[in-house]
Amino acid sequence: MPARVRARVIALTRMTPPDGTGLSHWSTRELAKYLKRAENITVSWHYIARIWREEGLKPHRWGTFKISKDPAFAAKVADVIGLYLAPPGGAVVLSIDEKTQIQALDRTQPVLPWPSQRVRSAPPTTSGTARPTCLPR
Repeated sequence: MPARVRARVIALTRMTPPDGTGLSHWSTRELAKYLKRAENITVSWHYIARIWREEGLKPHRWGTFKISKDPAFAAKVADVIGLYLAPPGGAVVLSIDEKTQIQALDRTQPVLPWPSQRVRSAPPTTSGTARPTCLPR
């Protein structure tokens, strides 16, 4: 493959897919389809995967963040950063990490069933014969 094709694959991988694609990030197959459709460059998704491995590119693992829509967000961020950069004498800075609703509800792994052979019931007792050992008689 020409070096320009390799460079184009790397450049597109590092960019967000165009709005018309409806993608949040590239997959090897989607990038191969896009190159064929939009730029008339025919490459296999195997070739793109090899380039990604060689370059250490992992577009599916790139993190993003969302800025709050709170009108006082900038002032709050400035206050928090100010506490970290120049804390008052004797101050304690606490940080609370909240899970978002999506993280709390998103289960990527199924809940494992409880092994039935480990579940044991308490031994049966007859009424009047079992006494607590910690109480005096």
